[in-house]
Amino acid sequence: MKRSKLTELHYMCHVGNLPSILAKGILSHHRARQHGPISIADESVQARRANRTVPRGLPLHAYVNLYLNARNPMMFRVTSGGQKVAHVCVLSISTDVLDLDNVVLADGNAASEATAFRPAPQGLTAIKRKRVFAQYWNHDDPFEKREHVREMCAEILVPNSVDAAMIENVYVANDEVAASVSANVANVRAIAEGYLFFC
Repeated sequence: MKRSKLTELHYMCHVGNLPSILAKGILSHHRARQHGPISIADESVQARRANRTVPRGLPLHAYVNLYLNARNPMMFRVTSGGQKVAHVCVLSISTDVLDLDNVVLADGNAASEATAFRPAPQGLTAIKRKRVFAQYWNHDDPFEKREHVREMCAEILVPNSVDAAMIENVYVANDEVAASVSANVANVRAIAEGYLFFC
């Protein structure tokens, strides 16, 4: 994948975390714990991530994980049935983070044993853009489906934190959520982008 084709990165979180994120930046799992964030994560996946370390790097939970594409299997699980869609937002992050020190690209879900880790931004060359940005990941072959699920969750791993100045937009599922977030979170204009949320 060419860097010029990547216009933004995505961070998925609960809308209740926005005030803290805008004040402190996006913090790694380890750093965020002391602030008591509202989690939208799958705890079984977090348990796997807790035991994973990036080769020649830090424990996985010491990084902020940004998706290349938030419209992925994790988002589908989080918003499945529509009950939680009003509580989830996606922060659009500047691709300038790729140039920060010790940023790593995971060519799939970083919790997966099949995922390879490379320095950013050079590691983008290993990303298959059409796979990561596909509309869906279903395949008749279960092995192909599993691999596509992994690839669609490709991540950019930023050590420790991402400065709030890197946040460019806040996406939500619909106009109603956008109005609520814009009214209740200072200095935020939320944008309805239903496609990201499978709406």
